[in-house]
Amino acid sequence: MDLSTIRRNIDSGVVRTTAEFQRDVLLMLSNALMYNSSEHSVYNMAKEMHEEVSYVHCIYSIILTLHY
Repeated sequence: MDLSTIRRNIDSGVVRTTAEFQRDVLLMLSNALMYNSSEHSVYNMAKEMHEEVSYVHCIYSIILTLHY
């Protein structure tokens, strides 16, 4: 999974919701962590972004739970 694939999936209607978008972004970041050395800048950027996305997802889930 990469950004161009995510974009293509959005444009073609494969990705329709924010949850599907988030799934694909997390998959892309997980792949970057899996296939790059921990010394590589891509790994470090992916790790930071993965932590941020996970945090935002956690907060969003709490907010949704409070509203139902």
